[in-house]
Amino acid sequence: MPWTTPRTWVTSEMVTAALLNTYLRDNLQFARDQVAARIHRSAAAGNQSISNAADNRVDMDTIDFDTTGTIVDLANDRLTFPVAGKYIVGANARFVANATGHRELRIYYHDSVANVDVRVDLDGSEAVTGMAPVMSTDTIFDCKAGDYVYLAVWQNSTAALNLIVLEPADPVLYIAREGI
Repeated sequence: MPWTTPRTWVTSEMVTAALLNTYLRDNLQFARDQVAARIHRSAAAGNQSISNAADNRVDMDTIDFDTTGTIVDLANDRLTFPVAGKYIVGANARFVANATGHRELRIYYHDSVANVDVRVDLDGSEAVTGMAPVMSTDTIFDCKAGDYVYLAVWQNSTAALNLIVLEPADPVLYIAREGI
């Protein structure tokens, strides 16, 4: 049920069950119910090969939760905002150890009105011998219903490099609506 703008009551107005349900019960339910979703790449799917010097969308295959049943689109590896509002959006991923180049975790936001994808948040890491860089990022977006986010990674080690699956922690993409 959607949020209904609170009613301005007037003197001597008959308070009915229908009015209380719409303006009180339903709004309290809406405020209490958190709109949230989380997806990840499973161990069954295995590590994902990431090509050199190009954006690579992370292939997700597992729904951890989707509180509305309308957020997750695994076929396109994205989370769609079901209602307008401010959302926390976050992701994390881990590359295999490699001593060459730079790694980036990138969150892309698709504006459904402008029909454009915009890179809005990232975390980067330089390669360190013997270390598997773990990257994590989160931000808050003011979103329109129908807009969506997806996770991409980038690396320039001069060859393909694996994104490690460490289920259920890496890689992951999530959203949670803030307030009303």
